[in-house]
Amino acid sequence: MWESTDRIPSGKTMQKIVGFFNKPLDYFFDSETPISVSPVTQELAEDEREVLSLYQKLTPARKEDLKIFLRALSGADAPSVSKKKA
Repeated sequence: MWESTDRIPSGKTMQKIVGFFNKPLDYFFDSETPISVSPVTQELAEDEREVLSLYQKLTPARKEDLKIFLRALSGADAPSVSKKKA
């Protein structure tokens, strides 16, 4: 009934929805400007929030590509290189 505007959830209910889906409030209103920031993202630096915002706009395939790239940059999951003496 929310979609048809027959009912509007309370602020407390909206907080639960935002927390459950881990999305900013504007995601649910299709707004261009963020209305609020979740408590988790408030603790992030501005550049971290920007990266997270960009990540959320990616397709699932692009998200996987980015994770592979970031792992390579950070050295995580890097294949071990063993050199054998001839």
